[in-house]
Amino acid sequence: MLLKRRDFIVICGVALAWTLAARGQPPRTYRLGVLFAGTAASSEAYFRAFFETLAGLGFAEGKNLVVERRFADGRIDRLDALAAELVAAKVDVVFAPPTPAVLAMRKLSHTIPIVFSLSNDPVGTGLVKSLSRPGENVTGMSTMGTELVPKRIELIREMVRGARRIGVLYDSREASARLNRDMAVRAGSASGVTIIEAEAHSRETISAAFALLKRERADALIVFEGSLGLSNRDLVLSLASRNRLPVLYTYPEVPAEGGLMSYTANTTEQYRRAAVYVDKIFRGAKPGDLPVEQPTKFELVINRKTAVALGLTVPQSLLLRADRVID
Repeated sequence: MLLKRRDFIVICGVALAWTLAARGQPPRTYRLGVLFAGTAASSEAYFRAFFETLAGLGFAEGKNLVVERRFADGRIDRLDALAAELVAAKVDVVFAPPTPAVLAMRKLSHTIPIVFSLSNDPVGTGLVKSLSRPGENVTGMSTMGTELVPKRIELIREMVRGARRIGVLYDSREASARLNRDMAVRAGSASGVTIIEAEAHSRETISAAFALLKRERADALIVFEGSLGLSNRDLVLSLASRNRLPVLYTYPEVPAEGGLMSYTANTTEQYRRAAVYVDKIFRGAKPGDLPVEQPTKFELVINRKTAVALGLTVPQSLLLRADRVID
């Protein structure tokens, strides 16, 4: 029996879809939303790793992937409006690395899958019900940043012998930053350290935060995770140098740019793993069924040249534990 032309086209289309599926290639175009609290430039290398990984899994922009990018440029108050734009764009999945971006999306949708990569405490900030069973439409990678706060205090005190007054630079509008602040106060109290809270909500207020640290005679500073410190790290580095203040950062690339030290999970790997989760969701997985991943390795990076400039001698105990020492 001869096939009609229309039937032939339908059969060929189905056969092509089966072939693509068999080869692991998605047979349609997907729409990915990106919502970030900081600037595009501040996280360029991370997003490059994310999209490279996604392309390796079969989703390439310009081929079968359309990407809607929205950056708040450090203005958290813009996230709600940007999230609304992504909902209107009818994206299939949203990649929202930091906690404020996820919370902005969750206000508008409990159905669009959302993947994060930089949440310091997904349960404590209300992103998921539990790490093993996130539930609803959110999952991703935890940095365990809040749990690392006591260790970070210990490390900066080891670097700056006799440090008893330690500042924390953070944006109190961010739920994750508030959790970090609370943990720092508890850990400081337990170890006899005074925590000096230096709040900043924008680039314009960072200088005032450093003036506060100077008035309060801070011996050292920890810059918490968040768009504030990441997007404005050039200013933070400049003020730290000008005030000769030893600083521990929470992003591993900062010591390479002149910062004293950092202790954190590998941020690039967090973004790569997030791409794997986006791939799974594109292929049919439900975000609520994908357990939140936690890092198994944390990196200590030290810039010995900066230490010398600050008049510090890096203890041998830190050098032996460092994953990377920059001279």
